[in-house]
Amino acid sequence: MRSLTRLVAILAAFAFPLGDSIRILQTNDDGWVEGNIRVLNDALIAMGHQVVLSGPAENKSGAGSRQEDPKPRKKPCMYDSCPANSGATGSNATRPDLNWVNSYPVTSARYGVETFGPKVWNGEKPELVVAGPNVGPNYWLVNLISGTVGAAAYAAHEAGIPAIAFSGANTKSYSWNTPASLESAVFADIAANITQTIIDAGKPYLPKGVYLNVNMPRVAAGGRCSKASDVKYILSRITMGLLSDPDVDWCVFGVDKCWPCERQDVDRCDVAAGCVGQVEASAELLLKRVRVRVPWREVEPSEDARGCARMREDARGCARGYWRREFVDIDIVGK
Repeated sequence: MRSLTRLVAILAAFAFPLGDSIRILQTNDDGWVEGNIRVLNDALIAMGHQVVLSGPAENKSGAGSRQEDPKPRKKPCMYDSCPANSGATGSNATRPDLNWVNSYPVTSARYGVETFGPKVWNGEKPELVVAGPNVGPNYWLVNLISGTVGAAAYAAHEAGIPAIAFSGANTKSYSWNTPASLESAVFADIAANITQTIIDAGKPYLPKGVYLNVNMPRVAAGGRCSKASDVKYILSRITMGLLSDPDVDWCVFGVDKCWPCERQDVDRCDVAAGCVGQVEASAELLLKRVRVRVPWREVEPSEDARGCARMREDARGCARGYWRREFVDIDIVGK
């Protein structure tokens, strides 16, 4: 168990000094040369961390937790990042920290944990796994088929390494050898700073078997979310609470005892338009429970055009009110 102190830094400042250097494995499901993961790679290295990237040779979105031993490629890797007939795995010719695996995201993460990472780190394994930023959001039932979330779940559950999965609401993919897009830059800024906040809290970073799933809002030039400091965060859960015990008493009338689920936040509050990000903790997708205790002070309901403060009736009859909350401190307790 570990208290993630001062997580308010995520919700407000987004300004961090360089902390201790740790070994970070990066992976994703969109491919090893997709723009989002490469821009984040630059950001994490700039923070002083020892980073190894191990991703699929091509886009493997929707692969979930599938694993398969890599097979020799017959075609070039995505965006012609490796020639045809390059084998089952490979690395950048001048940077052995950048690697591809001709298989699924979880297999790519496994090779990073067991092979590529130790090769670069003199036999050591990663201390933290960072998946994404995914091209497109991952919430609710989509998490069951997300390769990005699947890779984070593998790290936390099978490899015993704390992990964070990041996903951005923008759905356009970019190549590593094109100028960084605005959304890639903003997502990298958010992800790098959230990652640094977790690191600054000290080991074990997250409780055993726990990974964080972070959904970042849609980014647009001149919009409500055009830079990392525009984003405010809410704590939510992957499911609607039908398969797990209560988390916390949050309903206006004290009837409901679960954090709002991701889909409610996205569909009802229009997270993207409102520039709100989500942070969820999962011990085992849909099965194990993670209790989250959050002391907060409630402020006035947000009466914006999106109606996030309106009372709504859900299937269980709880009148929900959407309130802006200022998180002060968070304890995540694994079961």
